[in-house]
Amino acid sequence: LLEAFAGGLVAPSANQFTHVSPTNAEAVTEELAGSVDLVLDGGECRVGVESTIVDMTSEIPRVLRPGMITVDQIEQVLGQKVLRLQPKSDMRVPGQHLVHYAPRTKTIVVAQHKLPQVQGNVAFMVLSDFISTNKLVKMPASPEEYAHVLYRVLRQLDKLGFDKIVVEAVPDG
Repeated sequence: LLEAFAGGLVAPSANQFTHVSPTNAEAVTEELAGSVDLVLDGGECRVGVESTIVDMTSEIPRVLRPGMITVDQIEQVLGQKVLRLQPKSDMRVPGQHLVHYAPRTKTIVVAQHKLPQVQGNVAFMVLSDFISTNKLVKMPASPEEYAHVLYRVLRQLDKLGFDKIVVEAVPDG
């Protein structure tokens, strides 16, 4: 499209404010139903989670929002140190809203050892070998694969009418 257009395009994310990001054309069509005339299907997103945002307006670049591209990777390309945005910063960056990228279904993160204590009509997204009679989605152990399927799985579970989605806490790092 860019080659045929011979120009640049600028577009926002294809999710409504606070909604889970779509990761394929079908989800975009569903998310923006009736508000766009055309959705180009370039296949499923390779990464799946939000992009890294870097502020390059100062002498020392600063990561405003972490994504799949890490600070280490940015430093390697730039050949200089990169600052990280402090968690309690007043800087307004897309994705900082408390429920940004959240499903409509109440979603909580639970430590592995507390999973058996969760009761009710819930869906579980787990890394461990936790067993449940509820809907259980085994998430990939690889950080890249986990990121790739995260929003797709959240969107799928959100449609199924559960009272809650329980996400097993991922390991530090």
